[in-house]
Amino acid sequence: MTTPAAWNVLRSADRSELVLACDFSAAGRPIAGFTDLTGLLTTECALWETAPPPPEEAARMTGADQVARWAADVR
Repeated sequence: MTTPAAWNVLRSADRSELVLACDFSAAGRPIAGFTDLTGLLTTECALWETAPPPPEEAARMTGADQVARWAADVR
């Protein structure tokens, strides 16, 4: 499997099933995130979490651009 550009791979798997987690984490946020949840899941599926785009790209991206970026890695 190639490393996705728009996702952080929280868990790899040999199976074709994939769980996608969309979150916008903030520095210093005291609540648990998807990384914490991954260790508690019993599924054998791969788990990917959205990764932010580089700041120079993010400044000019629309919502549609962001969704297209995510979808490109999943197709």
